[in-house]
Amino acid sequence: MLLLITTGIFINFRHCPHVFRRLFRAALHQKYIPASDIRFRWNGAQGYNSRGPHGSTSDSSVLKSSDCVIVERIIHRFPSASDAEIQFSEWVESASKVIAIAPQNDQSGFRRAVLQTDGHDFDIISKGKDSSIIYSVWSKSLEHAALLEKQDQLRRSATKLESLGQ
Repeated sequence: MLLLITTGIFINFRHCPHVFRRLFRAALHQKYIPASDIRFRWNGAQGYNSRGPHGSTSDSSVLKSSDCVIVERIIHRFPSASDAEIQFSEWVESASKVIAIAPQNDQSGFRRAVLQTDGHDFDIISKGKDSSIIYSVWSKSLEHAALLEKQDQLRRSATKLESLGQ
């Protein structure tokens, strides 16, 4: 019987080897912050060219972390930079709570906002200067959304460096 239970737990969590870290912290009523070794893998759900606000289309991927937290990555493409700017502002204004926002007078023109969209969901949105694209990372865990965003930025930076070296 114990072997069956152990096998069942292993099968259910084989893609979530770090889930017990999170469950242990929850059992102790302590805040859990994912470590940098947490990885994200595709969870089987993707959307391409979905219609969105202001004439946008979006591509999305649902990911699951190695501690079993769902995170969604979305790239919104707008017809113009002004449409993207309008939507960015609308999302910030409609958030139930703005946790952080990059200053608008930043010389790089890069904008980033960390939003709480209702009582339990978090969305990190970012947009480059004069860009018609908004990048979004959503999760019920702000820490997981921030970790995926950081890992994606590192991945993009490494890809740029590789392309410059060739």
